[in-house]
Amino acid sequence: MGFAWEVGADFALDDNWLFNVSVWNIDIDTEARLYVNNARVDKIDVEIDPWVYMVGLGYRF
Repeated sequence: MGFAWEVGADFALDDNWLFNVSVWNIDIDTEARLYVNNARVDKIDVEIDPWVYMVGLGYRF
C-alpha cells in the first residue's frame, strides 16, 4: 500500500504559450517473497519511493 501526491503550477508566458512545472512523490511499500520448490525461503520488505520532476512547455491554439 502506498500514498502518492503531486504539486505543480502553470505560468502563462503570453496569450498562447505556457510554462509548467510539477513534482510527484510516490510511496510504494510491498513485500517480496522468495520461493524454491513451492517452499518460502525468504520474505523481504520493499520500499520504492521515487521523486518525479517535470518541466513542460505548452501552446494553446
